[in-house]
Amino acid sequence: MAKGLMKATGKSGLLPRPKQIFKQPFKHEVYKKPTDTGYADGILHPKKISRDYILPKVSTPEKLLKKSAMVPKREYTDEEISKMPISQQFKIKNAKMRREYLKESYETEVKRLERIEEHVAKIKIEEEKAELENKLHKASRAELYTAPTVESYLEGPLVRPRTDEENEILRSKRESNRLETKLKIDQERANSLFELYNGASNFAITEERLELMVDSAFNNTANESWEYISSLRSSSINATKSDNTFDNEIVNIVMDNVNGGPGFEQVNDYLNGFTDDLQQLADQIKRENNEKSLKEAEKLLDEHQSENKSTETETKTDN
Repeated sequence: MAKGLMKATGKSGLLPRPKQIFKQPFKHEVYKKPTDTGYADGILHPKKISRDYILPKVSTPEKLLKKSAMVPKREYTDEEISKMPISQQFKIKNAKMRREYLKESYETEVKRLERIEEHVAKIKIEEEKAELENKLHKASRAELYTAPTVESYLEGPLVRPRTDEENEILRSKRESNRLETKLKIDQERANSLFELYNGASNFAITEERLELMVDSAFNNTANESWEYISSLRSSSINATKSDNTFDNEIVNIVMDNVNGGPGFEQVNDYLNGFTDDLQQLADQIKRENNEKSLKEAEKLLDEHQSENKSTETETKTDN
């Protein structure tokens, strides 16, 4: 972090606030005591505190110039300056330049402050004028009889009642949201049901089925397979072929299968006729492709036969 950056609350790129050139008033002003301020008559004021308002000291640009860049007691001519050493010449020229620039900066600041005062005074006059116009404004009869009052607002309902059309639209929206939520819940239940139905083929319902599953789980072949898999390294396990599993997963995702069986979407498409339409479209595309390939084959056959005929005629003419 840059040095001194925390002075700007840890933010870079922020310029410091410009310092005021005149820290005290630069001109005398007539003080007007605000009403209802100060100590009332007969009320003692604390010690070491003035009863009256102490006006701030006025520092005019002339005073500041005399204080910070005092005019030299003697003005040297150019001939006298040329005879002085270079260091002394530099000091005299530098002091003169500083006085000129400082005087110019004071004058510029005075003009800026005067413009601000004029702008503030103008805004104040406009506000007073607008306030006076509001006080002198008299409401017309039409304004008096038509302007709403607090009582008129409290008499009627605070909220505008809905119209019949708005009520119908609101009812339709609520019914649509209800049906959409119900459909979503029913679809989730159907998916769970199909998942359970497709997974039921792996359940042990009878004793024979349970014994068969237990034997298949603890037979020697399973143990040998497990020992073989556990002996493999991670790199060799990753290198083993799993095309069957990958293909099955792709089919399950595309066909929306659940536990190796048809899911809700697949059954719904079949009941709605979408599967039949899809099958018809696939058959049509297959038929068109077959016809196209057949035409291309016939065309190639005709070209081949024409080439054979041309070669036969050429051999006959040669003979």
